[in-house]
Amino acid sequence: MPSDPSVNQKDRHVQKARKSTAPSTCGSSGSTGSGENRELDRLKFSNPGKAMKDLQFPWRESNLTRNFRKQLASRHHRKDRNSSPPLYDSRGRKLGSLVDTCDCLREDCPGCHLPCRRCHSTFCGPVCRIYRTFTFQEAKLFI
Repeated sequence: MPSDPSVNQKDRHVQKARKSTAPSTCGSSGSTGSGENRELDRLKFSNPGKAMKDLQFPWRESNLTRNFRKQLASRHHRKDRNSSPPLYDSRGRKLGSLVDTCDCLREDCPGCHLPCRRCHSTFCGPVCRIYRTFTFQEAKLFI
């Protein structure tokens, strides 16, 4: 006999509820009860154990990866700033002359690139010009 009768009563209550929610096989027209039982057994929860760990989606890891990418980008910008002084200011203009020129190196260009993701300027090439530490020496057109 179990030491705690309340646990035993709870187990009985749960078992009764499970039995009462299952469809009864009585009164079914000509079908065998074993086929329905098989279908009910397929619907029951079975604990997969350790095998489920391989199938779980790494939701947290994707967030960590996104944060890790942000950290790498910020480290890269800090490293660039510390290694050499920036050649462009906070608005993307050259520091010495404050001239706002396009990265295609044409003097009369109104901005031929797609808008930058960071500063929304059409003068930025593949890398944003804000606090950039390098300039392009030449631009080649491949047609």
